[in-house]
Amino acid sequence: MTGEPGTDFYCSAVSRQVDEPLAATAPHVTTWFLLEYPGRWQPRATTDNDLPETVQARLDSYLKFIPNARLLLIRQRPRLQTPGLRFFVALTHPDQQVLYEFILTDYEDLLSLDLGAVAQGAPGYEAHRQTRPLFTICMHGRRDRCCPVFGLPVHIEMMQHGGPVVWQSSHVGGHRFAPNVICFPQGAVYGRVPPERARALMNDCRDGLVTVDLYRGRSSYPRPAQAADYFVRRATGIRALDALGLRVAVAESDGAWTVMLEERARNALHEVRVTEEMAAFAVYGSCGDEAPRRETIFRLLAHHTRAAT
Repeated sequence: MTGEPGTDFYCSAVSRQVDEPLAATAPHVTTWFLLEYPGRWQPRATTDNDLPETVQARLDSYLKFIPNARLLLIRQRPRLQTPGLRFFVALTHPDQQVLYEFILTDYEDLLSLDLGAVAQGAPGYEAHRQTRPLFTICMHGRRDRCCPVFGLPVHIEMMQHGGPVVWQSSHVGGHRFAPNVICFPQGAVYGRVPPERARALMNDCRDGLVTVDLYRGRSSYPRPAQAADYFVRRATGIRALDALGLRVAVAESDGAWTVMLEERARNALHEVRVTEEMAAFAVYGSCGDEAPRRETIFRLLAHHTRAAT
């Protein structure tokens, strides 16, 4: 399964074989648009689709205007929702985690939504706020075959446990970490999720806990902060997502970063130094790649704890 690329080749198998770290590989996104699209997903599904041109243009303009915004197409198989197209907006900021749900009669209904105001948490949309978490699993087979091959057993388990709050999604990023699961509105991204752990992962997300060994990172953080967050959790056993808050992440020289994370319950401050360096191993970014490449990984340099001021 791990030789030269071919019909039996899987990039995720290579990544597992070399034990590529999951930590600090989550996309840096703070505003997610999740649009139900039951039609055929092309490799570039969010731009190559049959959405009305005016709707696609409007979405594209918001994605350019709103910092760290991302569009995913979603679908359910089997569909368990009531009639109407679903559109979700998830705000995954460290200090603002909100999930909004809108029911559309057609895609043109999106033209009447002020997504800029929604992304800012405007009070006029309180009626659309959801209290239950939403889960997506990447199943974008036309983008990479690892996602449906390894994602399907996890998807089945999640659907049996969560039903209508579970959705298939288009490309998330990191096919080689399939199966990829995201919990909203936490914005916690997980990889290599085994089917037998899918239910426990969902329960952890509902309880506001992080499953550390499957944790790719918190999407609201840039990658150095994701790395620091992971290293602190691994060292301390802290699992509550909101127990740690990012104060600052400062770049230094030679790929090193100093990240300050506040542990709120103890009024403690974790000062973490991490460095980004080239990995000793090579991986395939996708099953369609002709050759492997070396990726960067983060290494812990120092971790000190002191009283917060």
